[in-house]
Amino acid sequence: MKEINSAATGGSNSRPFSPENAQDHIHIVPDFMDETDRALFLEAAQQKAKPSDKTPSEKRSPKHLPAPEIPNEKLLPGPKGKGAPAPIDKPPSPPAEVQGAVPQNPADCAASNAYLELLNKAYDYMYEPDRLGDYDALKSKYNCQIKSVDDAVKYAGEALAITKDPYNSVFDKKQSEGRSDESRGVWKGFGFNFASKQDVEKAGAGAFPSPLKVTGVFAGSPVEKQDIKPGDFIVGVNQTSLKGKTFDEAYALVKADGAKVFTIARDGKEFDVPVTPGDIPIPAVTEKRLDDNIAYINLKTFGQATTAEQLKKAVEKNVNADGFIIDLRHNPGGFFDEAIKAASLFVKDGTVVTVRERIPPAQIAATGNVTITPPQNVAPVDAISVPGAAPVLPSALVPEKPVARVEPRFNYQHTSYDLTATGLNKVMTNEGTQEKNTEVRDRFPDLVDKPTVILVDADSASSSEVFTGALKDHGDAYVVGTRTYGKGIGQMNFYGMAGGSTLRVTNFHYFNPSGHWPGDAASNRIGIMPDQLVPTQPGVERGSEQDLQLQAGIAQINKMLGRAPKVVAPAVPGGVVAPIENHP
Repeated sequence: MKEINSAATGGSNSRPFSPENAQDHIHIVPDFMDETDRALFLEAAQQKAKPSDKTPSEKRSPKHLPAPEIPNEKLLPGPKGKGAPAPIDKPPSPPAEVQGAVPQNPADCAASNAYLELLNKAYDYMYEPDRLGDYDALKSKYNCQIKSVDDAVKYAGEALAITKDPYNSVFDKKQSEGRSDESRGVWKGFGFNFASKQDVEKAGAGAFPSPLKVTGVFAGSPVEKQDIKPGDFIVGVNQTSLKGKTFDEAYALVKADGAKVFTIARDGKEFDVPVTPGDIPIPAVTEKRLDDNIAYINLKTFGQATTAEQLKKAVEKNVNADGFIIDLRHNPGGFFDEAIKAASLFVKDGTVVTVRERIPPAQIAATGNVTITPPQNVAPVDAISVPGAAPVLPSALVPEKPVARVEPRFNYQHTSYDLTATGLNKVMTNEGTQEKNTEVRDRFPDLVDKPTVILVDADSASSSEVFTGALKDHGDAYVVGTRTYGKGIGQMNFYGMAGGSTLRVTNFHYFNPSGHWPGDAASNRIGIMPDQLVPTQPGVERGSEQDLQLQAGIAQINKMLGRAPKVVAPAVPGGVVAPIENHP
């Protein structure tokens, strides 16, 4: 991605979601929570209390009936051991009993229950658990290093890193609290938006009095209250001059990790302004009415628990518009359920999305096969027991021992989210037991029956691709822009884990109504192709008259309405960069 805006954020430098900085944005990747989970999560966030010990593993456990045929997906093999190298002669290690000596063999150290709680939960729900490699060895690998709960959280994160999936991760207590603020649409920070690093470097050394040019401030933010304005330059922080510093060096001094005194340059004068970081309300949805009576709705993220409700209000406010443009550019995703609810505003009926998710087995037998524990909690050792099935008969050749049926090592569930006129049916089918259960949820009314265009780019990811795929496949929207990011996977969050941490694991793959899979967000990024390909313009403000993707969307709506096309002025290089990419 060539266009990056920067904002002073609470404790980290926030940058737009892109392939290059995916790990910086894993905190806003799509999360798979039902209403019960979300309620628990928001309650913990609002009360700022110790998170509930209830997790998504305590969801309602429906009875399952047989599944329709679904895409055949092969699990990726985990790393295979290559054997230990030949031993190297060296002095023997001192015995563990010697004062100060650290045992080198994990078996000589006590296991950490906190670590095992996190690791076992991850293994049970991870879509491709084989990525963890030798799981038995991993369970004791860090025994000698773990001395506290904080250590357990740290090394659990290192264990998950073995999967090479940045979305498998553990957030400590502080990070978990920050994520809860984001879900409520609140960020802690100063409230700046700065010109992009690329624009500053393009202007050349000496063009600006400082690398940090303020291009916007957020409404209600601390810097707005202190009358800092777009066009100002920050030339000093706590009496440290920024003149001569690079963009990165200057930006590192503006982190919202405490109160700071900013030296501001404006109209040839310099003055000091003290600013203390505070809560900044950031709406997920903004709207405005364009010429030709077209409603332009910028949907920045699905990562707030009220995103769909905000979109509904924006649609209702513009109910008399002749058409709608939904801007999902630079929208990295968010809550899976919010994307489904948002789609119900535009889709009358039919499947919104299908999911193949990992569900935990009751027990993994020594053979590596699944043992499904019957309701009486009897766990057979030599045979596979399935609820409601007849017991496995002993083999005629070996009458003294039952024959174990070969079952899949891991269990999966197929879920279809289907809209009807009155609600949303969540149809769940267990692939192993072939049992089915249907859960009926509320839906939003189908409010939009007018020409609709969705704008996307290479940073429209995950829940954005769920929403786009649903409207595109049902013919309810025309898509303009570039191919989307390609993240057809989703995560499950477990809150209130050891030390107040949050565990997140990639738990499912999703498919658009047509059966299209957007990809794995890594080596196999497929994305969604737009109906009309219009390249992204670096340096052009999104939503402006020079925004050719927006102008193409307007032209398409006018065409669908039978109107004459509108002539648009070409983009001017070096235009203003939109400040809506970042959350300070």
